[in-house]
Amino acid sequence: MISVRNLSKSFGAVAAVEDASLDVGEADRLAVVGPSAGGKTTLLRLIAGLEEPDAGEVVINGMLASRRGFVAAPHTRSIGMVFQRPALWPHMTVAANIGFGLDDSRSAAVDARIEQLLAALELEGLENRRPHELSGGQAQRVALGRALAPGPRILLLNEPFQNLDDELAG
Repeated sequence: MISVRNLSKSFGAVAAVEDASLDVGEADRLAVVGPSAGGKTTLLRLIAGLEEPDAGEVVINGMLASRRGFVAAPHTRSIGMVFQRPALWPHMTVAANIGFGLDDSRSAAVDARIEQLLAALELEGLENRRPHELSGGQAQRVALGRALAPGPRILLLNEPFQNLDDELAG
């Protein structure tokens, strides 16, 4: 499903990811652990298509996704990503943030998917709030809902539970 070969990315003189290789299958779960500033976030951003590699390649579902000089658009990868910080649109409601990647037009199917995720993430009753009206844990659950809404084949999580209460994260 995901194949990373000899992937490298530097920012100036700092090598964030150096010669990384890994394979993640259809039903696999993989945790990348390491020290702070060890390149974990950069690796996820490379897989998601948010950064261009300096060397190596990313193949997703058998299709080349990235290499030096080529990066397939993130929205073509069927990847959802939850960042360390929720990165919600401040001018949008909770419901609009969750539904952001679903469809430009509001439809019954889109509304049903948003309602389903609001219930699953224990956000019912908050759908009309704006991000500044949420707790850190609520905002992180909205970000998780936004990533899950389109039904991605791959979900990349970058410390997504850091703002959640233990009973919600577990």
